[in-house]
Amino acid sequence: MKEAGPQAGLAPFSSSGAAGRRGAQTNRVGGLMRIVRRLLWLAVFVAVLVGGWMFAHANAVEVRFDYLFGQLEAVREWMLVLVSFGLGAVAGVALCLLEMVRLGMLSRRYRKLLGRLEAELHGLRSLPLRPGSPAGAGVEPEPPEGTSAGRPGRGS
Repeated sequence: MKEAGPQAGLAPFSSSGAAGRRGAQTNRVGGLMRIVRRLLWLAVFVAVLVGGWMFAHANAVEVRFDYLFGQLEAVREWMLVLVSFGLGAVAGVALCLLEMVRLGMLSRRYRKLLGRLEAELHGLRSLPLRPGSPAGAGVEPEPPEGTSAGRPGRGS
């Protein structure tokens, strides 16, 4: 006999019931969080634009800029500050990249050295302990468990 009612004939993993409601609620929360995150990014973008405009407005004075090879007349102060900041950021990033390259090369050198030392250790482990004996000969076997043979300071 077939069931009658709103849930009759539904697939076993349908979105009905408590589990389906939780899944739909999770999707709504995830969608809501995505919207909130986008709104926050939009607010940050607008704040940066407004802050930049206020900075440019407060530093709109034209100045003469003297540098090593000459001078510039009538340069806005906010442009000088912005260009100086940008050049400093580029120089900082360049120095950090150089240091990262140096550390990467040092790391590569140490990895190669480690590989050579591990290969040497493997070669030494396969050498015999006494000349003329096969590898591993001359190693005394350990006594069976429960005995104290060969252990000083323990009574028999």
